[in-house]
Amino acid sequence: MLSAHLTDTLRWGLRGFAEALGGILEVDHVPAWVFGGEVVWGNPALGTSQRQFDLRHSLALPLDKRALTAKNRALAPHPEGTLFTERHAPMIDMIAALKETSRTFYLPVVRLPAGLREAVASGYLCMRALDEIEDHPDIASERKVELLVALSLAFQGQTSLEAFDRAPIDHAMEGYQATLPEVSLHLADWATLAPPAIAPRIWEAIAAMSDRMAYWARINWSIGGLADLDRYTFSVAGSVGILLCDLLAFFEGSQVDRSQAVLFGRGLQLVNIVRNRSEDLARGIDFFPPGYTGERVMAYARECLERAEAYALSVPSRAFFALYQIPLKLAYATLDALARGEAKLTREAVLALVAEADGQP
Repeated sequence: MLSAHLTDTLRWGLRGFAEALGGILEVDHVPAWVFGGEVVWGNPALGTSQRQFDLRHSLALPLDKRALTAKNRALAPHPEGTLFTERHAPMIDMIAALKETSRTFYLPVVRLPAGLREAVASGYLCMRALDEIEDHPDIASERKVELLVALSLAFQGQTSLEAFDRAPIDHAMEGYQATLPEVSLHLADWATLAPPAIAPRIWEAIAAMSDRMAYWARINWSIGGLADLDRYTFSVAGSVGILLCDLLAFFEGSQVDRSQAVLFGRGLQLVNIVRNRSEDLARGIDFFPPGYTGERVMAYARECLERAEAYALSVPSRAFFALYQIPLKLAYATLDALARGEAKLTREAVLALVAEADGQP
């Protein structure tokens, strides 16, 4: 017997199916999206097969694209609705890149309300692009400084999407095409997919983070005490929490205590520092303050996370809850695993925690 949800899905057709999921579907892991009454498809050049997935209930339906196109025209409030248009391809690429870059962050982001969803996805990919530059093992520190400063200046010179000048960004990236990952090489693309009215706030965050990362690369990430560690974790993570609060305020009107967001970002970054300590030491970088042990840094990470969580539970915003729930669960579980002497969480443990946070059996 078909479930009520699946029966409704069949009755509504593709448009109703997408809207029941908050606007998101997948076609063999390539998202399809609802934009202003249109259901759009991933780029046909990607060679996706004809299957449709319900992210909430793991239901799979065989899909006849031509039949559904006709059905959509019959059911759509806007008869001109289509499955795919070229103008939507960049947004599809951005969401696909988000899933490829961070599967644990992908789920909460794609379920955010329209507008906020695109802004957060754009901001996250831009910050990840910079992070890959800062951490790249094959780029010398002085080259990182030059590149990050150039990117910061490029974004400081932007005004609007209509007047966006990607030439200085492309120029800065010259010579790194074979070195940097795709998420970094497409920095300008992610930046220009932010909603127009809030895009300059995201660009300001990119410029500021690039500048701060250049500073840390210039001094070879020298940590002389806890105050330096706090400055570094603010530079690369706490400031991202402030950006997310500003995006929530812009789209939802939700006012979240920025200081708690800094603590949350700091706690997450401290977990990463402990988890990646052996790799960092291998490249000559020690993020632990002098005299600090792994246990002491983990205790500090847990303190930051617990303080932020206590506040977050009092915030009524569902979007805010969606953004912090999965990363928080994974951070706590990682700390527990490290305390047991494990190098990191297993893939199976990560999937189980994500499913638990997502409400799946």
